[in-house]
Amino acid sequence: SVIGLLTSVRNYGYSRVADTVPMVVVDWLYYAAQVVSVCMLGYFAMAFTGRRPAWFHWTLRALLGGLLLAGTVLAGWDLLDPLRAVSYPVLMGVGATALVLITLHMRAIGWRAVAGLLITLSLVFGAGLHDYLHQLGRTGIMDMYWLPYAMPMMMTAFSGLLMQRVVRAMQQVEDLNLTLEHRVQDRTQALQQANRAKSRFIAAASHDLRQPVVTIGLLVGLLREQVSAPRLRELIDRINEAVAALEDLLKGLLDLSRFDAGTVKPRVQGVPLQG
Repeated sequence: SVIGLLTSVRNYGYSRVADTVPMVVVDWLYYAAQVVSVCMLGYFAMAFTGRRPAWFHWTLRALLGGLLLAGTVLAGWDLLDPLRAVSYPVLMGVGATALVLITLHMRAIGWRAVAGLLITLSLVFGAGLHDYLHQLGRTGIMDMYWLPYAMPMMMTAFSGLLMQRVVRAMQQVEDLNLTLEHRVQDRTQALQQANRAKSRFIAAASHDLRQPVVTIGLLVGLLREQVSAPRLRELIDRINEAVAALEDLLKGLLDLSRFDAGTVKPRVQGVPLQG
């Protein structure tokens, strides 16, 4: 966005300059916009590709501060043209490095993904070289600056790339949502199957265990009739109570399995808490 804003303002200034602004200020603004836009292009290349060479990062910081400071000082002495002759080739090297970073990144993500952006960036680099030669008087008298025409092409290609990424991200989100829904359905089905298996197990276990428990209770009752010693009868009574408690638990499990299976309907009613 910073690059687009700077280039738009600069391109507008090529065709219309306010008469109230001193030419030295306008000249410095053109120079500063050129320096900042090229450095921002380098930062964009690092952010876009994920590559952050330490030497390139420090070079951008040094150029951004040093060239702007030098331009501010030399503008008052009307020495911006010699500074341009020195700094613009360096800025072209920065632009070439940014193109190399993007080209290396294209090998990883595919040439078709950012081919338009690379082509338009190459056009911008070529237009900057042409404008530099034009400023030095190396081109024809009737020639004109090319950057005002190349920069909109680059911004259009960049906007198209952003739109592709947004569409791709939205599609990935939809795919993830569908995958999540399928997983939720699978987990729900697995949970329902586990719940039904639990109900069947409780029903079978409580039904099958009740028969031997009832048999134990009958045998304990017969044993109590044959024992006359008070201590033994007391012990048998405790065994009978334990068997009765176990039978109540199994009966509760059987009722719970019937409730889960839907064969028993709950009856909702008020219960007095103090009763």
